[in-house]
Amino acid sequence: RVKENDLIMLKSIPLSVQLELRYQVFAPFLSKAPFFGALAVEYPLVVPDLCHSAMQEVAVNLNEEVFHYGTRGTHVHFVVNGTFMYYPGPIAIFNTEPSSQKVMGEDSVLAEAALWVQWDHRGQLTALSQSDVIKVDVTVL
Repeated sequence: RVKENDLIMLKSIPLSVQLELRYQVFAPFLSKAPFFGALAVEYPLVVPDLCHSAMQEVAVNLNEEVFHYGTRGTHVHFVVNGTFMYYPGPIAIFNTEPSSQKVMGEDSVLAEAALWVQWDHRGQLTALSQSDVIKVDVTVL
């Protein structure tokens, strides 16, 4: 997948066009989380700004950690493609019963609790394949 940062020419187009492009790319993912879906209905003018100022797509490499137990949750994550393993609990990857591990794939919404409270992650999320996620930075909301 081509990422926004790979397209240097995007920085030279008018801001209004950049805003529209980011909206077209990111807004469909927001509807996967109930809060953002309701926000789009009630406050539709907020969504383009949210897409521009708080969202980014990130490539995640095989075996890369997206987050781990005890770290501050500052992003909601939307899985665009690829698969991840969620290991609940501290030192999760070493002490977790296989039955409590969970495979997370395309269309998963992760760490949504960071929207509501000062959130510390309760487990570890690790990529099982080359993957892409869209992150919403909740600190700018």
